[in-house]
Amino acid sequence: MAVPSKTVRMACRCGRLQLRVDAVTPSVANRVACHCRGCTQFAHDMRPEILDAWGGTERFQVSPARIAITAGRDVLACRQQTRKGALRWYASCCETPLGLTLRDAKVPFVGLDIHALDVGDPSLQAVLGPLRARVNLSPRPDNAKAIKANPAALFSMLRHLIPLTWRWWRRGEQRHSPFFEADGTPVVSVDRRYERMPALAKTAGCR
Repeated sequence: MAVPSKTVRMACRCGRLQLRVDAVTPSVANRVACHCRGCTQFAHDMRPEILDAWGGTERFQVSPARIAITAGRDVLACRQQTRKGALRWYASCCETPLGLTLRDAKVPFVGLDIHALDVGDPSLQAVLGPLRARVNLSPRPDNAKAIKANPAALFSMLRHLIPLTWRWWRRGEQRHSPFFEADGTPVVSVDRRYERMPALAKTAGCR
């Protein structure tokens, strides 16, 4: 039986910046937790409390065409920690991380931070599906299989995400992002912090 789609909402801590994500189901979202040094550093710089019990940043990845900024567009901000790293979007009013994109708009891919999400009555798993994998976690813990931090979980997650991203690209959904202009440039000036974080450039993950 098909799972009904749901519109979910996100907000920064003070509530000034708000987003809406339309027609969400487990089949069109990919739920993952990242433990790379870049994501960990960003959380510690902004709000360490967003890290989960295992020290990861949990996100759900969706097409940008499903996302709309409904309030607070003026406080949307963006930071890039390395020259080839992800663009990290946050609310400048209260320094609440909201998610990340790749550094340009060519790939229709947005990872939204679950800590800022309000799914309403259903459970998180009912709306987004299960946590599919923990990525960039090193060294691998003894209970890696139990917490989905092993190669099998990574393969399963990619098997779900890659076809989704391909379909989004074929539909041209990369051209409908609230984070990029029509020409592919970010909608706000990017705070580029290359010189202040040189060690991150040599690490794996989002950086």
